[in-house]
Amino acid sequence: MWLRTFLLVLLLFFVARALMRLLHGVKQGITGGAPAGARTRTPAPVKMVADPICGTFVVPGKALALARGRQTHYFCSEKCRDQWAAGN
Repeated sequence: MWLRTFLLVLLLFFVARALMRLLHGVKQGITGGAPAGARTRTPAPVKMVADPICGTFVVPGKALALARGRQTHYFCSEKCRDQWAAGN
């Protein structure tokens, strides 16, 4: 008899917990709140530039660069950089 009562209490506990989590999720969905543990900040957008040879977009801070006068050109690879340098 006590085993049956224990199992019933355990079952009710898990059902109540599942219901609480469901209601919490519905509340977050209605209010637009972020789920627990989710990132709330989005990274800042980065302006990308096109490689003048092949047209691939690159992030200036991580691309190969070649400065000519006041202008800096960004390249996706050494091959594109060398091809551009040979033609200009």
